[in-house]
Amino acid sequence: YAFISIVFGVCAWEWGNLAGLSSFRSVLYAVSLAGLVVVSIFLKIPPLWILSAGLVWWVFALYSIIVYPSLRPFWSRPLPVLSVGIIVLVPSFFAFFALKSIQNSNALIFSLLVFVWVADIGAFFIGKAIGGAKLCPHVSPGKTWSGFLGGALIVAVSSVLIFRLFDEIQSLGWGEHFFVLIALFLAGISVLGDLNVSMFKRARRIKDTGNLLPGHGGFLDRLDSLLSASTVFAMVVTLTQLYVSAV
Repeated sequence: YAFISIVFGVCAWEWGNLAGLSSFRSVLYAVSLAGLVVVSIFLKIPPLWILSAGLVWWVFALYSIIVYPSLRPFWSRPLPVLSVGIIVLVPSFFAFFALKSIQNSNALIFSLLVFVWVADIGAFFIGKAIGGAKLCPHVSPGKTWSGFLGGALIVAVSSVLIFRLFDEIQSLGWGEHFFVLIALFLAGISVLGDLNVSMFKRARRIKDTGNLLPGHGGFLDRLDSLLSASTVFAMVVTLTQLYVSAV
């Protein structure tokens, strides 16, 4: 829990940088998000509500990315970007806490990380090797449809291996085909998270969200895909648990 809190604290600070705040104000923004999390826990707001708020944003994020750069003037202002940071970072933070509270949490979190990273790595190498049509050239010129589909294929293979290796996954009551579909859906959602941050960086004309990881930018640059995928995955797992309990 401490590790997750530290990582998301750094991401919140970098999100302030992404919005154009000074370092000091970025720290205040991170502290404010931490306070919001504490208040949410104190008020016992159901995690499902918080996750739902995150999902609403990701639907709108898809629209914003498709129509970009028509909304560039809007996303180049600090307040809209800071507001989005709340409904991106807070639900993702609670997503990991929701996953961690489940008995099979280690296998679930491992699966999530594998799907997100395999999709990203596979898309990079396959896209470089094959090339072809661009996925979203106005937001991220380096991404191709061949990379996206190649990454999804590797994710599908990885999901089959994980399902057969971990009894904890099978104990959730998911069938193998359903687990593969979840993995493919997360692969697509992870790309949305990547494009989302890329859109904000392009609107502000910056390359990286930070410089804490030399050669790789900031934590937010490395975890952008995980922000979207974690929220969706936690929602699926939570709804599954509720369904099993009801039955």
